[in-house]
Amino acid sequence: MDYHAVTIKDIARRLGISKSTVSRALRDHPNVKEETKKAVTALATALDYHPDPVALGLLNRKTFTLGVIVPNLSFPYFSLAVSGMQEIASKAGYQIMICQSNESYETEKAVIRTLTANRVDGLILSISIETRDDSHIRELLRKKVPLVLFDRVMEEVNVPKVVMDNTDAAFRMTEHLIMQGYKRIAHIAGPEALLVSHQRVRGYEVALKKYGIPVDRDLIIYKGFRIENGREAAEAFLQLPHPPDAILAVSDSAAAGAMMILEERGLQIPQDVAVSGFNDEIFTSFVKPTMTTVSLPMYALGQEAIRMLLRQITHPEEPVSCVPQVLKSSLVLRESTRRKNDAEL
Repeated sequence: MDYHAVTIKDIARRLGISKSTVSRALRDHPNVKEETKKAVTALATALDYHPDPVALGLLNRKTFTLGVIVPNLSFPYFSLAVSGMQEIASKAGYQIMICQSNESYETEKAVIRTLTANRVDGLILSISIETRDDSHIRELLRKKVPLVLFDRVMEEVNVPKVVMDNTDAAFRMTEHLIMQGYKRIAHIAGPEALLVSHQRVRGYEVALKKYGIPVDRDLIIYKGFRIENGREAAEAFLQLPHPPDAILAVSDSAAAGAMMILEERGLQIPQDVAVSGFNDEIFTSFVKPTMTTVSLPMYALGQEAIRMLLRQITHPEEPVSCVPQVLKSSLVLRESTRRKNDAEL
C-alpha cells in the first residue's frame, strides 16, 4: 500500500473550509476564529499531519538545509567540528549536507556549485590544500550566499571566519619544550600553502626568539598532517650534522610518524628527543610514551561556525561582522616531552 501523507487539502475537505483557512489556523493567525483553530488543530493531530518541508521551503524561499565543505572527514578534528555544527543546526530546524573536497581545489568548486544548485540556505567552508584562487568565494559573495569560513581560511577574503589561535598554541608548546630544557627544537610544519601552517611556524619562531634561541631554517620542514609526512621529516632531521633534541609536529599523526622513526633509530623519547603534536586525538593518551599535544576545541568551533551562519540567514538586514572569531586551545602535557619533573621547573 502506498503511503499517503496527510495534507492541508485533506484537513480542509474534512472540515468543509478552505485550504487558506487551514493554513492560517495552523499558523495561529489572528483573523481565524478560535473555534476554527481548535477544530483544525484537533483534526491535524488526529490525522498525524506534519508540515511539508518542501512546501514550506517554497513558501519561505528556504530549504532549511546548510552546506558544509571540509577537506577530509578522515581527519578526526573535522569530524568533531561537523558534530558541533549538527547539534546547533538541528536545534534550529536545519539539516546539513556534508561534502568533502578531498584536498582538491577543483572538487571544492564543483561541490559549491552542486550545493548552491540545490539551493542550500548557506555554506560553511574549510579550504583545501590546493586552494589559492578565491574567485569561487567572491562569486558566492556576489550572489549574496550566506557564507562562513572556518579553520582553514583565506585572510584576504572579507567574510565571517572562525579560527583557532594557532600562533599562540605553537608559541606555548615551543615554550613548554624550552622550559623542559630542550635547545634544538625542530618543527614539522603543515603544507606550505596553508595559512594555518604559517601561523604555527610564526608561534614557534616567536618563542625561540623570546628565549634567545636562533631560528635555524634547517629545523623547519613544510610537509603535511599524515604519518608518512612525520616519518619523512624526522628522517631528514636525523641526517643533519646537529640533529634536534625536540620535535614539534603540526598534527598528532605527523608526531606519531616522527616517533616511529626515532624508535627505529634506537632513540629514547623524551630523554634523547622530545615529540609533541596537535589535535589531541584519541590515540595520544595510550601510545607509549603518551603524547604531549595541543587540544583544539573543534566541536566548539563547529558550533560557532553554525551560529555565525544562522545569524546571517535569520537576520539578513543586520550588517555582517567579518572580524574573525578566534578560539583558544590548551596544552595537554604527557610523557613524550616531560624530561624534567615539575619540581625542577
